Amino acid sequence: MAAGCGQESAIAPAVDGGPAAADREASPEGGPARDGPDGGSICIGPIACDDGQPCTEDICGASGKCEHRPIVDGTACDDDDACTTGDACASGACKGASRSSAAAIVGQLTAFGGDGAARRTYDDGLTVPLPGGLALSIDPIATGTRLTLLRVGTTAIEVLDARVSEMPFTSSWDSLRWYHSPTVAVMPLARDRLAIAGSNYGIELYDLSARSLRREAQLLDHADMLAGAAHEQWIWLCRRAHVQGVHVEDDGSLAAGPSLALADATCSDVGLSRDGRTLWVATLERGMVAADVSAPRAPRWTSRRALDGVALGRVHARDGRLVTQEVRIERQLGSIVVLDEATLAEVARFDATPRTRTPFGAAILDGGGVLVTWARASAGLRELVAVRYALDVSAPPDGGVQGARKLDELVYHQAQGEFDAWFMQLASPLVAPGAADENIAVVYPSRRLLRMPPSGIREVTAARHGAFSVLHGASPASVMAYGPRSASFIDLTDPTRPVARAGGLLPPAWTAGLHVAKSWDAARERVALVSRRSWDVRGYAAGPDGIEVYETPSVRVNRLDERAGLAPEPGAVYRMGAGPARVIAAGAGLYQLAPSEGSFQLRLFAIPKPPPPASQELAPRVVQTLEATSKARMGERSPLWRFAADDATGELLIADHSFTAGTFLRWYARGPSGFELRARLDRPGVTPWGLLLRGAEAVLLTEDRVELLRRSGGAIESVASIGVPSTGGTFGDLVDFDGRRIYVGTHDGPRWQLHVLDLTTSRSMAHYDTENPVRAIANAGDYWLLGTGTSLYVASPSCSGSFRVRAARATNERSGQEHQP
Repeated sequence: MAAGCGQESAIAPAVDGGPAAADREASPEGGPARDGPDGGSICIGPIACDDGQPCTEDICGASGKCEHRPIVDGTACDDDDACTTGDACASGACKGASRSSAAAIVGQLTAFGGDGAARRTYDDGLTVPLPGGLALSIDPIATGTRLTLLRVGTTAIEVLDARVSEMPFTSSWDSLRWYHSPTVAVMPLARDRLAIAGSNYGIELYDLSARSLRREAQLLDHADMLAGAAHEQWIWLCRRAHVQGVHVEDDGSLAAGPSLALADATCSDVGLSRDGRTLWVATLERGMVAADVSAPRAPRWTSRRALDGVALGRVHARDGRLVTQEVRIERQLGSIVVLDEATLAEVARFDATPRTRTPFGAAILDGGGVLVTWARASAGLRELVAVRYALDVSAPPDGGVQGARKLDELVYHQAQGEFDAWFMQLASPLVAPGAADENIAVVYPSRRLLRMPPSGIREVTAARHGAFSVLHGASPASVMAYGPRSASFIDLTDPTRPVARAGGLLPPAWTAGLHVAKSWDAARERVALVSRRSWDVRGYAAGPDGIEVYETPSVRVNRLDERAGLAPEPGAVYRMGAGPARVIAAGAGLYQLAPSEGSFQLRLFAIPKPPPPASQELAPRVVQTLEATSKARMGERSPLWRFAADDATGELLIADHSFTAGTFLRWYARGPSGFELRARLDRPGVTPWGLLLRGAEAVLLTEDRVELLRRSGGAIESVASIGVPSTGGTFGDLVDFDGRRIYVGTHDGPRWQLHVLDLTTSRSMAHYDTENPVRAIANAGDYWLLGTGTSLYVASPSCSGSFRVRAARATNERSGQEHQP
């Protein structure tokens, strides 16, 4: 049972090549206590005496040494072993009786509107507001997409229904203009119907009359599709060189209709007038052109056009207004223009201000306004903000805004750093039709849902809004689940029906990608979330226990009080220098490793405990240069290097890869003068895809093997090696290692599995089929919890003997995108 002893001491400046001065006396918070001259652990300064045993009282004794006193025998405890029952303390150890259990998924809770992979803009899904206060969330899974129907209330979101569709989630990228958008279109129709079209897939028709998702019809069509619009019973699809009509028959079936060919132009988006009689087509060469679809079986182009010769990305029509945006070459978005639909005269314009702000999306609001999303920067802070304007030709120009008057705004994303145009992709807000005081919008990339009554823009969320990528504080009754932008409290009272009771998307200052959960005390009342401070997390961002930082100048550590409604702790936000580097969390330490030609720069930080330190800038406790063999560098798609740490034992392992020579493993242990090289192993022809470290044992994942390594003195020994299970296909993520078994993901096409590899038999003893790769595993009494980002699974373990899944996992550093060997 953890109990820290000593008071927080000042952090002395670090010395290159060795620990900070304070570290010569004491380890970082939560790190290993040092052995005294006559045995026992010395607890000086901010040393935690936690021995990791729930049946001991850990104190800093009068002699200045850690003492571990057994608590009363018979006290209920949790041995972190899902294959035992009746756990109780006996002579300072937590023990339970073995039980039998078959591997099975017994319960599942799905999330919506999150971004488990934490990638750019639309890559992680789409949320679309619908008439009548509804919204639809589309979240990618391995076998297609999950559709979640939502009711957006004034203060919260209610999940009405969910189902899985075979439709894949796809997006389009124009490398010349850096134009990026989803190629899945959601289109409300008459009679409470909803059409969903997907590129190279076709159309699905749903009946929403019972506030559920009942699929009525499906029309498979493997043609390319970029966007769509619909009115009453007609659907119009943008197919690059032409626009295709589709009719919904009275019996609910779908039938292909007429086609309109584009001459010397490429369609990028389509929009319909409110009466459905005019189809507006945005093109990348000829601006915006109009088609008369009042007789939909005989549509025809008209002479009406606007912004001729301008490349346009989006078009949105409503209430007699059109809004569109320029797309320029080399990742530069141009002006947003609002036009009068009848005369095509310019009504309002929103221009970029160099190095200060850029508009990157707009939508017409019911009631005569417009919602514009901006990226802006000032005083070293970058923000994404949704601004509501009233269209007013008499309004004076305001910093690039003409013909519009600002009403209110909501900041929905914040980060430190200078202005960067990289994020400026087409990410228009989506707005549902409705009365002026019932406008509902979705803003990107965080897919936040906004309500816009006259009193001001406000955000609404739900406990399942986000992702379940990191699990913390698991018990038989509950668990905390974290995503890149979310935190959720999940009730496990009925393991077959887990329920999200509280939480949702976190405040804007916390919306910068990956989080790593750590606790300080037995009650697990607080966690620290480590997040990359930038607009977004690129496709190379690491998994749940690691994060890659490229150009970003800092990483932030946020503290969250789980008892206070998942609220951020005031003042508990810290900055640490980063970039370009990889950062992992192990115990209470934050390890940062940055490669350069022939060496690695290591910096070790301690996660601060309450109360907040005087300075919010974290000083490293260790700064040290370590040897490197390869010319490792940041930003490579190939996994040139990996590293893992075990803060409890002070061990550090680096797998340094060279394409010509293979992998070089260097095993360090913390000594009086810093991290000292204790052992090394050269592995020609091997590429490291994953690395885990627990004490003197490590697991190395390669293209086709999982290998158990052990440090014995000055040598690294290969203890066991297991190939891909016969049902697994190829290896994916290395998830956990408990000393006897390895938990690793595999995939075969769209099928993902979590395999439990038994080191005593060198085979897979159990596997679980999941919709996406498992990111986290935790023990909750008699069950395991598997977090995939899009779902939380409650699973019964395969128990033929006793083995353990630890709730506090070893550090697993991995390169973000799942490896596709």
